[in-house]
Amino acid sequence: MRNYVFITPFVEEEFFLDVRKGIDDAAKMLRVKADFVGDKGCDFDVLNGLLKKSVAEGIDGIALNIIDPYRFNEATEVAMEKGIPIVAFNTDVREGGNMRLSGVAQNFFEAGKSAGMRAARKLPKGAKVLCTLHDSDTYPLEKRLEGIRAGLGAGFTVSVLVTGNTPQLAAESVYDYLKKDGETTGIVGTGQSDTEGSGMAAQRIGRPVYVAGFDTSPRILDMVATGIVDFTIDQQPYLQGFYPLLQLHHWAEYRLAPDNIDVGNAMIDSSNCEEIADARKRLADG
Repeated sequence: MRNYVFITPFVEEEFFLDVRKGIDDAAKMLRVKADFVGDKGCDFDVLNGLLKKSVAEGIDGIALNIIDPYRFNEATEVAMEKGIPIVAFNTDVREGGNMRLSGVAQNFFEAGKSAGMRAARKLPKGAKVLCTLHDSDTYPLEKRLEGIRAGLGAGFTVSVLVTGNTPQLAAESVYDYLKKDGETTGIVGTGQSDTEGSGMAAQRIGRPVYVAGFDTSPRILDMVATGIVDFTIDQQPYLQGFYPLLQLHHWAEYRLAPDNIDVGNAMIDSSNCEEIADARKRLADG
């Protein structure tokens, strides 16, 4: 039986539950073993250690969340030299020299730009907007933030808050910010935990605050359905688990070269959130 491994930061984040479901389904279909490991935070020493350990054990293939242009270069080069294929999942940084066969990930800048453009249509000109990140110095969040700024365009005052990587931490951070700054009327998150936490803070603050952001969870979908969150942008986490394992296995077994897959930036709002929630439930139960 072939053995594969997925390596990621923020390994316990709720977002990855759907990724793991995709991995499990692909593993059952292919009759292979696939582990999901990582760091609770974003410690590159830990992540590189897991990568090097997998290479030393002669794993058949590695799916790696490549969240930095340079810090995995040495380890990915060694893996590829030893014939161990690497496919990027969730985050794919193509510049910087990371060795990998393909990437299954979102175009973060374009996704952020689409979020900013929609928010700009809903917010009054001149509004103060808070952009949240659950962690600092993280490539996908920074690229989404860059895109949000571009999508908002001129006429908005944008501030940035790092919230912490759980909805509860984000809710407290955003609530404290809103208490101190009564002029902020809009929040655009860049990830699941800070979007969810921003919605929780908006419910609590006692004045109208526009909220939008990224990713899905049962609570985010509930808040979209009730109008607390205007929209959230999906990145198909199930596919981020399913397709990388297929690509790794097809390369290991048949030397079929994989290609990049853009998992898109579908917008979920009140018009389709019930349909998405039902589909997620069927996926979880399937």
